[in-house]
Amino acid sequence: AISSKALYIAADKWNQGSIVKVYGAYRDVEQFVPALWNSPTRCYYELIREDRCCKAYLDLEADKGSLSKEEGERLCQAVIERWVEAVTERWPECYNQCPQARDAVVLDGSRITPKGWKVSYHVVFPWHAFSKNHGILKDTVKSLSALQSLQYRNAEGETRPFIDDGVYSRNRLFRLPESWKIDDPSCTGLRCGGGLQKIKQSFITATEDGTWMTPKPATATVISHRAGPDLRRRVSNEQVIDVGNGTNSHRRTILQLLTENGHSEGTLSMIGTNTFRWKGN
Repeated sequence: AISSKALYIAADKWNQGSIVKVYGAYRDVEQFVPALWNSPTRCYYELIREDRCCKAYLDLEADKGSLSKEEGERLCQAVIERWVEAVTERWPECYNQCPQARDAVVLDGSRITPKGWKVSYHVVFPWHAFSKNHGILKDTVKSLSALQSLQYRNAEGETRPFIDDGVYSRNRLFRLPESWKIDDPSCTGLRCGGGLQKIKQSFITATEDGTWMTPKPATATVISHRAGPDLRRRVSNEQVIDVGNGTNSHRRTILQLLTENGHSEGTLSMIGTNTFRWKGN
C-alpha cells in the first residue's frame, strides 16, 4: 500500500530544446530533501494529488515591472493579514484551537528581469489544512483574489489580482522551495528564510502534527415539493435531486442552499421534468 506520507515530485528537464517533466515518488519529505539539496538544477514541483489533504497555500505574483520590491513585500503582508481575517470570520474556532495555524512560511522568488522587478511569492500555512485543494480552499482564495485592496496595476495601467486563484486544480503541480523555473536564466529559486525546518514545513501535502483541519461543509438537504419529508434528498458532490415541479425558483433555492452550506462551485442541470443533477467542480 502507498504510504499516506508519500511525496510525488515532478522535475523539469530539457529534451531537444523542449521542456519535459519527469516524475518520481519518495517515501516522505525526509527522503526527498537530500535529493533537493544535492541537485545542481533545482526545477522541482510537488504534485498535489486529487482529493489529497493539503496545507493552506497561496500563489502571489505581479507582472514584471509592475511593483517595486518594497511594494511587493507590503502587498504580500496584506494578503497574509487578510487571510487570517477571512479564516477568523469563517472558522472562529480555528485559531482558538490551534494558534499556530496563523503562522505562515513565505517563499520569495522575486527577482530582477529585463522588464523590471518581478514580484513572486508562495505562502504556506503549515498548521492549517484542507481535505483537498479544489474545494473550500479554492473558493476561499477566489474570494480574497477579488478584493480590490489585494489587486495592483501593471505597467499598462490594468488592474490585476495579486493572488493567483488558478492553482487549485486537481493533481496540481506546485513549485517547491529553492526551486526555479528551468527557463529562468537567473536560476532564482523560491528562497525560504528559517533554514531546513521551514523548508520541510513548506511542502503542501506533508501535514504537520497538531494541524487544524478545516471542517468539511455540511451536506445540504432539499425537500421534495411533491412528496412528504421521508423523500428528502441529501446533496453530495454529485447527486440527483427531486424537486417536484422543476422551476427556476426551485433551481435558485437549491443553489442558495448549496452555497449557504459551504459547497464549492458546480453545475446544476435538469435531467428530467422534475429532477436536477448537481455536480461539484
